[in-house]
Amino acid sequence: MRGGSAVNGTTSLWLLASPFDCGLRKLKSDKVFQFAEAAQIDYLVKIGRFFSLWKSRTGFVNLSQQAKFLAPIGMFSRVEVKTRIACADEKSACFEHILFVEGAPCAQVLVQMKFKRGRLTVNPSVALDTSVLGLHTEALTHPEPK
Repeated sequence: MRGGSAVNGTTSLWLLASPFDCGLRKLKSDKVFQFAEAAQIDYLVKIGRFFSLWKSRTGFVNLSQQAKFLAPIGMFSRVEVKTRIACADEKSACFEHILFVEGAPCAQVLVQMKFKRGRLTVNPSVALDTSVLGLHTEALTHPEPK
């Protein structure tokens, strides 16, 4: 099964900042990482690789996560998470997630992810079934608050 999005493209996912995700009024900082993880799985589904990875018993591990907050995200906000692969090498891929509320960037999350089959590390270009991914190392974009 192939998805509709290209591996080197950007996917979008809409989420709601519910009362369970927020403190008194604003989104908790640790929930941003949960939004990013949901967006990573959504990305794999949209490019058509999630179920083939699952069938081949290939898992993925987040090696590192970094968040940069640009503006607070309020309770009941409709959050758009745009996801893309920012860079990759033979061992891991770096996903960039930018969270938007009403079109304004509110947070950026970078996640370094490794694909594993048992104890073996799988090259991201093999796991994502593409040579387009290759070894591009373009500079990461950092949206500035308005």
